[in-house]
Amino acid sequence: MTPDPARRKNKVRAAWISFIGRIVAQVIGAIASVMLGLMVIAKYGFPEKATNAAVQVEATPVNTIVPARTPRAAGELALAVLPIQNYSKDAAHTYFADGVTEALITELAQIAGLQVTSRTSSMAYKGTTKSLPAIAKELDVDVILEGSIVHDARLIRVTAQLIAADSDQHLWARSYDRPLRQVLPLQTELTTSIAGDVRRALSGWLGAKTPPRVRPASRSIP
Repeated sequence: MTPDPARRKNKVRAAWISFIGRIVAQVIGAIASVMLGLMVIAKYGFPEKATNAAVQVEATPVNTIVPARTPRAAGELALAVLPIQNYSKDAAHTYFADGVTEALITELAQIAGLQVTSRTSSMAYKGTTKSLPAIAKELDVDVILEGSIVHDARLIRVTAQLIAADSDQHLWARSYDRPLRQVLPLQTELTTSIAGDVRRALSGWLGAKTPPRVRPASRSIP
């Protein structure tokens, strides 16, 4: 059966009308988007400030340490306690070392005439490879207290050292051996002993007008 020419002509006309309608709709939509964009720009302007701010944020180093510095009183000695290092195989002792570090900062901050760097600034140097003079310069301190812990089956040993910032030499050092037992009493005992020895080691400089200098022969306090 031969298709009706009139019907075929109507189908072709309908297809063309549908195609042209889609083209016209797309053109109208594009024109509307451009007009809307021009209206927004005319009202609010280009977002130059936001772009510049974003570029500035991206250019800022992420891991830069910016230590906080507190103005010192006249004759005040400044000290920083670096994170105690864990030399034991048991990674759990890292928590004990961090606890001793924080307790020492708190205990030493009670000494009159001694300015102690905050825990936040001190802990930022955990695992650092910077030299002690560089750290002391960044924190603006005269002396640095550093230490380590190690343990065997029965004993735990904490070693503490006072270092002069200007010469990178020892002012005082001592090791503390204690039997393993409950963590909190052990931490308290070690902190009290170390802080007391540090106070005595610095007694000649607390309140002095000049920062400490290395003795010809430093020794541990018995």
